[in-house]
Amino acid sequence: MKKIAKLCSFWMLMTIPIFGFSQYTDVINSNRPGTSFSAYSVGTKVYQGEFGMSYGHDEHNLFDADVDYFDIEYAFRWGVWREQFEVILNGNYQIDQLTDRGRTFTRSGPMNTTLGAKYLFYDPQRKRKLEEPNLYSWKANQGKKFKWKNLVPALSGYVGANIRFNGSPFVYGSNFNFFNENEADISGKIMLITQSHITADWVFVTNFIYDRIGTDFTSTQYIFTLTHAFNIKWAAFVENQGISSDFYSDNIVRFGGAYLLNSNLQFDASFNFNTKDTPSRTFGGIGVSYRMDYHESKWELVDDGKKLPKNELEQPKKKKGWPILRWFKKKDKNVPPPDEEFDENEN
Repeated sequence: MKKIAKLCSFWMLMTIPIFGFSQYTDVINSNRPGTSFSAYSVGTKVYQGEFGMSYGHDEHNLFDADVDYFDIEYAFRWGVWREQFEVILNGNYQIDQLTDRGRTFTRSGPMNTTLGAKYLFYDPQRKRKLEEPNLYSWKANQGKKFKWKNLVPALSGYVGANIRFNGSPFVYGSNFNFFNENEADISGKIMLITQSHITADWVFVTNFIYDRIGTDFTSTQYIFTLTHAFNIKWAAFVENQGISSDFYSDNIVRFGGAYLLNSNLQFDASFNFNTKDTPSRTFGGIGVSYRMDYHESKWELVDDGKKLPKNELEQPKKKKGWPILRWFKKKDKNVPPPDEEFDENEN
């Protein structure tokens, strides 16, 4: 009888609604060394900084101009309000030497500065965590096995504002401004983000961007990033970014890797080039990401991937009416009678 009681207890634990986790991860979730944004946020009460430096050379054959530059990149990410919500301040500061038709200039200033917020609308991983294991196949339960449903991506939206500082020699994120165009001090940016965990060690991220909204030269962009984790420490990525605008268009290829030193510290390196000569671009860099983790896990009671209402979490309501009258109510025939008591010494 003891064995029966234990077995019943086990199945009760397996069949009751289980607790779902937030999207917070035990290790740092950095967007570096690529330029795409992941769909997931860092988690509430997490403060994360992502920094890099790169050196590059651009050459514009049509206008006989070239530039050598040193770039400092930064991103600050804060998880606030809800687990799905994140505030992001990112940009880069550039120091360069421009040679334009025989004349040489030294320039410096902010190239891009953007303040925005991201929200995760749909997370397929949330429901997959609730799936029961396959009791008949060990292989089916392994994360490295491809499943078609893994192609269903997480979906996030981003809204931000580009801020141009007075005195900056750069406009529209370009190293060249042959026609002395001006850029508005404030412009809009929106983005749709998808992220698919194809297997446990392959992740595919896409960004679809509409940028410089409200200016004379709006741009549309896409970024496709494929990441592979070799183990818990090492990962590599390849990325393609397309930019289309009347001011500047490009097609950039990036690849590189990252090393996780500990759960809150990551180092990275990357190399970049494009596929055109107006201008041609080659640049590479290194970076570091660090987070201060004050996250507090909040548990939610979920059933079949759906969050249960608050009243499901409350204690059962007390039965109404006089106790003596409840004796005469009809009993529910579907409720099985209580098990008979068993001897503690019984095997």
